Amino acid sequence: MGWEQLQQITKATTFGISSSIDGNYAIVGDTTANSAHWFQRKNDGSWEEVHSVTKSGNFGTQVSISGNYAIVGDSTANSAHWFQRKNDGSWEEVHSVTKSGNFGTHVSISGNYAIVSDSGDDSNRGKVYWYQRKDDGSWVEIQTAVGEHTTDQFGYDVDISGNYAIIAAVNTVQTIPTKIYWYQRNREGNWERLHRDTKLSPNDAYSLTPSVAISGNYSIVGLCGSTGSDGIVYWYHREGDGNWKEIQNISGTGGATEFFGYDVDISGNYAIVGAVGTDTAYWYQRQNDGVWREFNQVTESGTYGGSVGISGNYAIVGDEGTGAAYLYQRNKN
Repeated sequence: MGWEQLQQITKATTFGISSSIDGNYAIVGDTTANSAHWFQRKNDGSWEEVHSVTKSGNFGTQVSISGNYAIVGDSTANSAHWFQRKNDGSWEEVHSVTKSGNFGTHVSISGNYAIVSDSGDDSNRGKVYWYQRKDDGSWVEIQTAVGEHTTDQFGYDVDISGNYAIIAAVNTVQTIPTKIYWYQRNREGNWERLHRDTKLSPNDAYSLTPSVAISGNYSIVGLCGSTGSDGIVYWYHREGDGNWKEIQNISGTGGATEFFGYDVDISGNYAIVGAVGTDTAYWYQRQNDGVWREFNQVTESGTYGGSVGISGNYAIVGDEGTGAAYLYQRNKN
């Protein structure tokens, strides 16, 4: 059983700097062209571009897609933009929010909820915003959370899945550990913090690029260390008491320049990890014994693995260096 490449889509440099996939739809960002591109899987298995939007700033810094909704961040314009798929298959912008700082650097969407971060807010304390889609189709801000310290960079990465969200905070002070936070939406509709874990990056070095993802009762965290360190990826499981327990970790083997865990994603029993320094993506599957085991690996050129996404039997890997996005399908052979 492995993952076979279905298609490679190539455009200009930085196409693939961000990518996301959900079912038959995918979205890819391109900050050079300040654009986002939507793709749909056709009956013959090919992926066809069905829509694109171009703006100014760094539109496409981060992208996320969930069903008929997508969100695109713009780190220069400090904005986030929501899109909805129309009956004719095109995607229409239905909402946008502009703030100050680095708002829009990281975004995620799941059903009727979205999360947007500004890790540079308040002298790098960081701030995260939750949004909810109302019955009239509008998206309204419903809650915020901020970092514990002025240098936390709370919201350095974010992800949301159903009633759960995960947030990374990487402090600008090297001696302060990276923190990972889990939130749950309670019966009143508020997002409350359930759990916090602290991690020093590999070899107790400063974590440059923490990446987080969540799917159901499982979450994954990638930590890339600075010079002299290997990257580490951690898996967590939500226990019966609501806390998130670390169940496994895997270290990179290629040294600091591998950047193992630069980007991560998880969907059900499958996870994907990018190692942008060696232009590699790794696929993992949860076995019957609960252990996550690698069962597929692909190496390309450029900066392959800089962005990754997975959804069921499909995956996407971005390579901004060559301006490409690769689409994969899990085969059963």
